[in-house]
Amino acid sequence: MPQLADETARPDTVPDWCRDDWPQTVLDLVDGQLFAAGLRRTGPAVPVRQWAISAVLQIPTTAGTVWFKRVPDLFAHEGRVMAWVAGRRPGIAPSVLDAGDGWLLSAHMPAQPGHTPDQALACLARFQRETAGRTQELALLGCPDRGLEHMLADMEALAARTDLLGTEEARALRAVLPALASLLHDVSRAGLPATLVHGDVQQDNAGWTGESWMFIDWTDCGISHPFVDLVRPLKTASAAEWTRARAAVASVWADLVPERELGVALDAAPALGAAYQAEGHRRIVDAVGPGDGFLELVQDWVHRLVTALNSPPLSAYAQGARP
Repeated sequence: MPQLADETARPDTVPDWCRDDWPQTVLDLVDGQLFAAGLRRTGPAVPVRQWAISAVLQIPTTAGTVWFKRVPDLFAHEGRVMAWVAGRRPGIAPSVLDAGDGWLLSAHMPAQPGHTPDQALACLARFQRETAGRTQELALLGCPDRGLEHMLADMEALAARTDLLGTEEARALRAVLPALASLLHDVSRAGLPATLVHGDVQQDNAGWTGESWMFIDWTDCGISHPFVDLVRPLKTASAAEWTRARAAVASVWADLVPERELGVALDAAPALGAAYQAEGHRRIVDAVGPGDGFLELVQDWVHRLVTALNSPPLSAYAQGARP
């Protein structure tokens, strides 16, 4: 394990919302935004979560429940991007009543039991395809560029971080960097465009509304390869669930990419997603500190990246040959 002087959040990065009185301090802002939207609060704001990377308030209003979310500067773009998403495809994200740097006020997600995860991923893939030609718009909103062309350099830099990785972890990561370089080359040649990615697709962040799938918590969004969003569902998916998810996502892109190249990109999804997640959690540690399990998540995703590159069908890359 790497040695750290302090494995809690750094004192200079403890956010203001971790104070007990924080909900009261933002009510003037919340009430002003509600008034501008033609609403008013009908009860006290209820803290739902307060930790290093976000604070969430549940607020009863004359139009039902709304949510206020505050995030650190690292994620200041979330509200603007989520508003853009909801504006382009109503129903795929909660409507945003208002947003500013590091905060947003949104409507409720009316989730209910519904369709299966492969359908959620297909829904997201269809929307991602719509965003392929609009990455400049997203960049202007502050959405970070985390495309394939940055992944190798990100992992090289992470392998040198003795404060984040132990000796063996760093050595294992360095050992697969040539394989990662070859894989990124082949995936780039497949021709799938960079799109908006959600970055944290999981059960708690996706819900069936009765009409479509809706996604919340766009904190980890970025501009990247669309298949990085498959890695979180893959963590708990059975082989049968992954087969269905793969087929559902492939059907969205099949007319744009030849079958073989599409297969290469889908095979690469566990490695691409692990690299995206490792770098994302590295950014969090550098912004708010290694507490709340963030350091362990960096290490876990590095381990998953190494494992993916050393396992079929990607192991040929680690052995110095391409499939």
